[in-house]
Amino acid sequence: SMVSGSIVWRGVGGSVIAMPDGGSGWLPDSELSWSKDEPALREPLAVGQQMRLQVVGYAHEYRRLLLSLRQAEAPPV
Repeated sequence: SMVSGSIVWRGVGGSVIAMPDGGSGWLPDSELSWSKDEPALREPLAVGQQMRLQVVGYAHEYRRLLLSLRQAEAPPV
């Protein structure tokens, strides 16, 4: 399913996303794009930015949804 939220923390390896319902999720940098040019994709991300993301799993140990920006889009042909 799809969720919306905003970035509340950026760090090495990913971002923490807060959702309006009080939940939180983890967006790993590896799930930003199908492209391998990660540095170019990491740069524009900022705390406070709103995003629409695909839920791809749940991290029980962190009690957070695992989120993906790239899987919210179709893979390149």
